Amino acid sequence: MGNLKQLLEVRRAFRLAIAATGIAALHAPALSAHHGWSIYQEGFELEGVVRKLNLGNAHDQLVVADADGNLWDVLLAPPQRNRSVGFDESTLQAGDAIKLHGQRHHDDRVFEMKTETIEQDGQIIYRYPHPGRSR
Repeated sequence: MGNLKQLLEVRRAFRLAIAATGIAALHAPALSAHHGWSIYQEGFELEGVVRKLNLGNAHDQLVVADADGNLWDVLLAPPQRNRSVGFDESTLQAGDAIKLHGQRHHDDRVFEMKTETIEQDGQIIYRYPHPGRSR
């Protein structure tokens, strides 16, 4: 009886390990695509009009229309970091004209950028809050 119980426990542990591996494999591409700056090119600037604010996890986001009508996915820092430096839903609104500085996605067909700074009326209103770096 003891051997049967051990065998059943080993089989259960094996099934859980297989399931966990499968779940991790399914999420790995999304996680690697989401984190890091390696797929972005340095020194990009964009001028446009805010169309939408998406403030929440995993990162705050803006949708910005450029002069050609392209809609850009503008990635900001995680919400907790942004709130700690005063960036929230009152900072920008749909219709605001802004200038962004940061890094563009390396694929020119993808209208996405990670943002270092946002200017409005010549004033910097947002600076990516890197942990441990003072504003």
